[in-house]
Amino acid sequence: MSNDVMKFEEAEWAEIELLPVAVFYYVANADDQVADVEITTFRETWGPNAVAEKYSDDKYFDMFMKEMFKRATGNEYSKLLDVVKGYSKPDFKRLFVKVRRLLEKLSPEESNAILTQIVLLAKEVSESHRQHVRKVSKKEQQAIADIQLYLQQKN
Repeated sequence: MSNDVMKFEEAEWAEIELLPVAVFYYVANADDQVADVEITTFRETWGPNAVAEKYSDDKYFDMFMKEMFKRATGNEYSKLLDVVKGYSKPDFKRLFVKVRRLLEKLSPEESNAILTQIVLLAKEVSESHRQHVRKVSKKEQQAIADIQLYLQQKN
């Protein structure tokens, strides 16, 4: 995929590709423990094959989502996860706000659609326990609210 189509430099992609893994880890670790079911849900629901099926159009949004999740869940997944495991809450906030600013290169429609999908990811991670009869915790709900807030902030 060309940089012209993607509108981002490789250094910017290095930040963007962290976003899905950071969102996953921020929510999954809200209770101070990442459950195996959460990891499985993330990899199966947002892995390259699933994303290719979800975003199969030629529209810019679909191309962006496929590229971002290919990077985030592909061979580099473990390395990216290791990076975000060391993050503090302010580190996550800085990343979310920075990616939000990077997405301003896109049209408002494209940017909002991408951010909506990121919040959906956060909700899916938190709800992955439902099949095991565990409700979404207050800490997970707060993590989702934090992500929504940080993705709205522009500075």
